Amino acid sequence: LWAARSAARHRSDAAGWWALRAREATVLGVRERYWNAVRARARLAAAESAEGAARATLDRFGHRQARGLLTEADRLQAAAELASAEAARIDAERLEREARQELGLFLGWQPDVLPAPSDTLTEPSALEAAVFDPRARGDLLALAGELDARAAERRRATLAYAPSVDAFGRFVSHSGDPFASEATDWSAGVALRWTAFD
Repeated sequence: LWAARSAARHRSDAAGWWALRAREATVLGVRERYWNAVRARARLAAAESAEGAARATLDRFGHRQARGLLTEADRLQAAAELASAEAARIDAERLEREARQELGLFLGWQPDVLPAPSDTLTEPSALEAAVFDPRARGDLLALAGELDARAAERRRATLAYAPSVDAFGRFVSHSGDPFASEATDWSAGVALRWTAFD
């Protein structure tokens, strides 16, 4: 019984560490998807700016060609660059929408509700040097707790075959009068039990 209690305690500790690890993984997953959405929005803004610049370049080349300063090939090259910029903008819009959908689904929102990240990309700050102790990880602590629980269960199974000693006693008083005691009888003993099969 003591080994069973120890196994249950180790399983409970392992479940707590697994829960902590799941919370940490969830927070990390949300942060990762959030910054993916911010990055996708920044790429979309850059693609829109590139498309606007390509459109302005095509207009400028058209005016210069009309004045005889550029050839038709130069204008066609600018048109091709504008088409490429439009395709890049459409792809950036798709990626930005998918990143927001993935963030919303990870948060448990409805598929038709898109989150709108409010942060902007900034230069990352330098990381502080820190000591990493892998034994402090929640998943490793949970695995260690499960290993301890298995060891306690094995100990319990082994002890199931060990002999057990039970002490017992009995005291009886009897009489014709319910409030009197004419005779008493008592017994005490010790029993040794051994389980051959479990």
